[in-house]
This record gives sequence, C-alpha cells and structure tokens, in this order.
Amino acid sequence: MKSMWWAFWVVVALLLSATAVVSRVVYQTPAPPSSTALFESIKAMLLCLGGSGVILSTYFTAVNAFVQRRADIIQNTFHLLASWDDPHLFQARKLTRRAKETREDTSNNGLIEEIEKNEDLKNSVILVLNYFEHIHFSLITRRIDKRLFKRALGATVVDIIDRFMPFAKKQGDQVVADLIALKKLLQEE
Repeated sequence: MKSMWWAFWVVVALLLSATAVVSRVVYQTPAPPSSTALFESIKAMLLCLGGSGVILSTYFTAVNAFVQRRADIIQNTFHLLASWDDPHLFQARKLTRRAKETREDTSNNGLIEEIEKNEDLKNSVILVLNYFEHIHFSLITRRIDKRLFKRALGATVVDIIDRFMPFAKKQGDQVVADLIALKKLLQEE
C-alpha cells in the first residue's frame, strides 16, 4: 500500500512538472493578436490540470481494482477454508483419521471395499475429492491465496490425497491427474 502512495506522489509531481513546462513554453511563444501570453499560459495550465484530474482518477480506479482483487482473493481463501468444516465432509474426514491410524493394517483394496460398501461414506469421499478439485482450480486460476491456504490446510490435504488415492484411481484418470497436480502445487515452495 505504501508503494501505491509513493507512485501517486510521483505521478502528481510529474503532472505538475509537465503543467509548469507547458505553461512556460506557451508563455514564451507569441500569443495570437486577440490574446496575451499570460492568458494563453493560464489556459494551457488549466487544460493540463484538467487532464491531470482524468489521469489521477484513472490511477485511483486502477489502484482500487488492484486492492479489491487482493481482498477478493483473501475472501475466497477464507471461504474455501471455512468450507472444510462443512458437516458433509465430516464423515470422510473421520474415515481418513481412522485410515491414518490403521494404514499399515488396511490394504488399498480394504480401503476401497470399506468405502464402496457404505453409500453415505462413498458420497462423502467423492465430496472430498470434489472439494480438492475446487481447491486445485482455485489455485491454478489464482482465485485464492496459495500461501495462506498451504499454511492452513496444505499438509492435511496432501495427507488425505495420499490416503484416498487408491479410491480416486477407480474414479478415473482425470480425478487422479487433478489430485496429483494439487498435491504438487501444495508441496512446492
């Protein structure tokens, strides 16, 4: 934000300098017979100041758009993080905790079988995979702040991707590709 104000004052200084130069040049050129050099110089200065108003208005519009975009990214990040606490995702998260505790005892086929035999659980796991796809697209379109998201849920998401990958492989190549891409995004510096 400080750099925006610094840039503002630089733009103001340049505009005032240009206004002074234009006014001086107009003052030094011969005025038309029906006017004076001072009057023409004042006219040129006022025209330059009017143009400066347009330029400064455009600058503030651009700065506001930048600030609003940044605020929207933060808001989207918080919204996506809050979605993680959705009750519909809770059942799948319970399974992942249980799977983490018994990972050595449960084979990939056992995990898939456990998910497949319970329709509610299967729907919850698919919902989690859809949530991860939403995260992936939000990251690649820069709709959310990657650094904040990684800090809050990055390791958890990577851990769950690893646990549900055997089930995801049954859902199709695109699901697997999206999960691998998301995992890579969350693990890179």
